[in-house]
Amino acid sequence: MKNSQIVDLLEEQIGINGQSRDVIQAISEVLKNSGKDELDAAELAGVRKAAVLRIVEERRQAHESAGTVHVLEVFGALRTDIGGAGKFHPADDPEIGRAKLGRRQVASILARIKALTPDEFEAFGAALVGSLGAKISEKTRQSGDQGIDFVGVARLGDLLERPKQIFRLAHDMQIDFIGQAKHYPNRTIQPATVRELVGSLELARSRHFSSETFELLEDLSLRSFSPVFAMLISTGPISSGARAVAKKAGLIARSGDQLATYLADLGVGIDPTDGSFSDELFLGWVDQ
Repeated sequence: MKNSQIVDLLEEQIGINGQSRDVIQAISEVLKNSGKDELDAAELAGVRKAAVLRIVEERRQAHESAGTVHVLEVFGALRTDIGGAGKFHPADDPEIGRAKLGRRQVASILARIKALTPDEFEAFGAALVGSLGAKISEKTRQSGDQGIDFVGVARLGDLLERPKQIFRLAHDMQIDFIGQAKHYPNRTIQPATVRELVGSLELARSRHFSSETFELLEDLSLRSFSPVFAMLISTGPISSGARAVAKKAGLIARSGDQLATYLADLGVGIDPTDGSFSDELFLGWVDQ
């Protein structure tokens, strides 16, 4: 059995909310279930421990870099225990503990995101931008909108919580948000979709649109030197090619998995009393 297969089985058996346990015992149990006798399993577990922990750590780093949820974590100063990444550990501070409570519900949040209607998903995009501190200036529901589904504006002074009467310079610095919401639960975003949004952003900067009736609000003035955050969100996955195009263009692309993880960390839809997922709380956040 390969070390990566051992980690796969550990993720399956322990789970994101699993209690921490001794690493060697956990590996030994996996090996015994695969047909090894008890003595051979215990001996081999000691040999495999370092390699297994390295894979667990690599997966944790990869998921954290991608903004998605990892399943297992290693605990203890001597790295002797392994457990679910969503299980509160005595060494965790309260903020980490709250995030872990939410991360147990990532699958429920993702399922609810995928169940949104296309119109609800556009409203979801606006709420997402609002969570970043922006004031939603328009949720576009017009034909010929060049694929722009939500826009927002933030002032640096507001984000820094600076008094407007004193820190006028900071409040004169405007940050624009513009985004596209793709309701693709079972389809993968491809590079062409990203290029479409990049083109839409360039047209928006020059105030050119496919319909003469489509106008952004005046407070969303996409000027040449205004900082703009362009976002593409999807209920489904995003291909590696699309991510590469987005990175080159400076566009933020987030899949359903990434969005669900972000919302879990915010506690969106999570009942603080027991950590369960609440459909009512989730929809209340979308409709705010």
